[in-house]
Amino acid sequence: MNIFVKAQDGLKLHIRIPDYAINFVIQGEKNIKYKKENHYAVIDLNSDTSFSISFDMKAVWVAANSNIREDIGKAALVKGPIVYCFEETDNGSNLASVYVDAHSTIEEKYVTVPTECIALYVKGKRMIMEERDLYFLLTSTKCESVELKAIPYAYWCNRVPGEMAVWMKYLNYDPV
Repeated sequence: MNIFVKAQDGLKLHIRIPDYAINFVIQGEKNIKYKKENHYAVIDLNSDTSFSISFDMKAVWVAANSNIREDIGKAALVKGPIVYCFEETDNGSNLASVYVDAHSTIEEKYVTVPTECIALYVKGKRMIMEERDLYFLLTSTKCESVELKAIPYAYWCNRVPGEMAVWMKYLNYDPV
């Protein structure tokens, strides 16, 4: 992001540093010095200044507050401010039968859905749903390994109508 500021003497410019910003850098023609205060980069400006801001964003799993009962034991995939979702068209029907491996590597690939964006790929397990009684022994449950594809939530349902999930049940998460 390139920024030009027409400064007045003694102007203090506060630029928010998002929590997801990794390797946050401000560069300009002049040596731009700033200090960090409460998640802001504070720049003392005394003259007109041009500078650019850059940072990296990493895809991560986030959990909801435990007071949101519907999402306990579930995680959502985000990259910076972008929330991702899992669509039926990429991952099959009955997304409730899918568990993500929150420890697996999150792989990024460019895809077109309907425009070019970054899709995220993770590993998971899908319960194999066989014809059976309404209730059955848990020990008889079988799962298959799957690779799951997540796209930015804003692109949901732009290809084929179908089921979608943001909050996914996860396997083997031990926060300790």
